Amino acid sequence: MTASLLRFAALPLLLAGALVLTACERHDASDRTVVKDDHISGSAITFDGDTVTLHRDNQPTATITAAGDLQIDGKTVTTTDAQRLAMTGYRKELQAITLAGIEVGKEGAKLGVDAAGEAIKGIFNGDTDKIGEKVEARAEQIKQKAKKLCDNVERLRVAQDAAVALVPQFKPYAGLEHKDVTECRVD
Repeated sequence: MTASLLRFAALPLLLAGALVLTACERHDASDRTVVKDDHISGSAITFDGDTVTLHRDNQPTATITAAGDLQIDGKTVTTTDAQRLAMTGYRKELQAITLAGIEVGKEGAKLGVDAAGEAIKGIFNGDTDKIGEKVEARAEQIKQKAKKLCDNVERLRVAQDAAVALVPQFKPYAGLEHKDVTECRVD
């Protein structure tokens, strides 16, 4: 693969990684992560330790604590043990998919940077033929990890639907639909 073709092959991965990294801000000092979800218009999710806060346009802020308590607009929703368990399950799946997505995004961004470095080295060394093979092999590994995220999306949707079924007050904060899972699996 020539250096110019390599640049175009690595660009989508670099952009994907950059998008994930810019959509997620991590502040290590407070263990706080903010995720903006453009899929669900006007939404953002804040992770502060084990507490998840959901921000939706036209809705008061909702918080799910580590114990599974749901608070809407600062007021705790009275829940049973089963309801708290459902909310805890949703919170855990949401955190898992977010962390997995951030890792895949970081790998994609690193691949883009590494590919650019390899291309520059190849140009100076006059050996651009093997660069594409290296980059394509790593890109395929990242692509497979990204596809596995669809399993996380399915688990999150199931957990979300269980939470909505048991805690009706949570419904306005549930934006993941079955079609999102199907679309995720499309190449």
